[in-house]
Amino acid sequence: MSRRRFPWYLITGLLVGLTAALVYTWLIAPVKYSGTSPASLTLAERDRYRSMIALAYASNGDLGRALSRLELLGDVDPSAALAEQAQRYQVGGLPYQEVRAIALLSSAISARGIDFLQTAAAATVTAGIPGFRETQTATYAISAGTATQLAIIKPSSTPLITFTPLPTSTPEPTLGAPFSLKTMEQVCDPEEPLLMRVFVSDASSKGVTGVKVIVTWADGSDSFFTGMYPEINRGYADFRMQEDVEYSLQAGDAGEVIGPITAGKCSYADGSPYWGGWRVYVYQP
Repeated sequence: MSRRRFPWYLITGLLVGLTAALVYTWLIAPVKYSGTSPASLTLAERDRYRSMIALAYASNGDLGRALSRLELLGDVDPSAALAEQAQRYQVGGLPYQEVRAIALLSSAISARGIDFLQTAAAATVTAGIPGFRETQTATYAISAGTATQLAIIKPSSTPLITFTPLPTSTPEPTLGAPFSLKTMEQVCDPEEPLLMRVFVSDASSKGVTGVKVIVTWADGSDSFFTGMYPEINRGYADFRMQEDVEYSLQAGDAGEVIGPITAGKCSYADGSPYWGGWRVYVYQP
């Protein structure tokens, strides 16, 4: 009685067939995609697609065309996706012009959405509305590196976010004088301690997007762009400070160097201390 042998030839034939099929589909006749939607792109390719759209918008200013192209990606919130990408690119050290173009397009899309808000509703300010909180501010004038306290403003209801109708066009820095300090306000806000809020505007007091803000201190530096929070202000950006650290701030590569800026000490109603922040207003004469 003979034993039956295992049919190794079947395994061998399967492996040979599978290898031949892979060689054919990967090397000889690979699949070629055509007419596919940008929504099917990989994450890296989607980033590159947005970058090309943003650079085109920075060149021609055609927001309608940029929006129609972005719609093909299927992003739920194109403005938020662009803002998030600009922040990642900035941290990754990608070219300044590309990061700025992405930030500008994000701001322009957000501003277009805000334009649809009714002026009457935007102008309504009521202290009892949730989202408003009490703040104390101390106004300072900076001259020749010295700070002189001008006045203490009594606590008042200050909106966290003011929705103001904005122009459809995106303001950009114009050629001319570099950005200079307009005024500074020390802020005591227990919900936002150690926050440096920067507002950059042009000569007509309109917020300017895409301005590079550089913050330096003894052993480091950081940079970021205005326009990431158009719902607050087109020229707004912020930076989280550390305790007992002196900072210098500069808007634009040739702007005035402002500082030193250090977090001031504030106190709660019961007298216990906490760290305050600053509002820095910079403008282009």
